[in-house]
Amino acid sequence: FVSGSEIGWDLDHLGTNYDLNFYRTYLKAQYVEDDAATYTAKGQEGSPFAGLTLHFDDGTHGTYNVKYPDVIKPLNGSLTGLTYDNGGAAGIYFSGKFPDGVKEGKLVYMGFPFETIYSAAERNALMSNIVDFFGLKNLSALKNSDGQTPYRFKLTGNYPNPFNNQTTIKFQTPAAGKLTLQVFNIPGQRVFSETISVQSRGQHKIHFDGSRLASGVYPYRVIFKSAKRISVQSKKMILLK
Repeated sequence: FVSGSEIGWDLDHLGTNYDLNFYRTYLKAQYVEDDAATYTAKGQEGSPFAGLTLHFDDGTHGTYNVKYPDVIKPLNGSLTGLTYDNGGAAGIYFSGKFPDGVKEGKLVYMGFPFETIYSAAERNALMSNIVDFFGLKNLSALKNSDGQTPYRFKLTGNYPNPFNNQTTIKFQTPAAGKLTLQVFNIPGQRVFSETISVQSRGQHKIHFDGSRLASGVYPYRVIFKSAKRISVQSKKMILLK
């Protein structure tokens, strides 16, 4: 699923030959015009989006003004899924094999940004139809082959923050591995480092003792190493005494 108001302008109209080939071959569209001059799109009859009416922001509905929604047209096997209220194609959809592919895939591409659609009911209705088209309608959540909901590595942060001597740093990991916490002062000197073993995927935490440090702002980073990857994320903590 791809959406944006200047993708066609950048890749097809202004892009290199490589950009143009990618746009037309993999996004299955051809750029037609820079500005549809409207803020409304409707589902094409006979498409997965039939019956939908979508309004996107002119700058007065809480996101930003979509000044130049791309007018596009289907190409290389795609079909029109959405049209602007003045008739130009606003979105395309595709089902089939992409170049060098061995399995069929699906694509939905819109010439205006999904996040600017209002109200939430219209956004939800569109996404529901996209999910249905992708064949995911009956899935309550994406799952790993072992049936578990997947985690990505994420440094949640520390609480409390600001803190007085003691704080807890929380994070989640996708697998077992080694985790290193490094704390720095503002000049960039490392004032603390500790490595622990994480025995399983899921939510974890480290208790940090800053009683030997002076009050101030301390950037910190967490480095997670598993059998498959290395992930690094950073945040800041504030020590007040």
